[in-house]
Amino acid sequence: MQKRRLRKTPHGEEMAETEIRLLKKLNHPNVIRLYDFIRNDEKQKLYLFIDLCVVSLQDMLDANEQ
Repeated sequence: MQKRRLRKTPHGEEMAETEIRLLKKLNHPNVIRLYDFIRNDEKQKLYLFIDLCVVSLQDMLDANEQ
């Protein structure tokens, strides 16, 4: 997530960080877990630490259709 894209939206950076903090509290088996995030102001980036998902959502949906 690049900061310059968020900066084009009014209050984009603040809204993104609020959403990230809420997602960090979420614990559900069907949602990829967010463990932490780091904001690097110098590089204008947010780094998210999440679970690795080895299949795509489309692959999972296709498998459930069969």
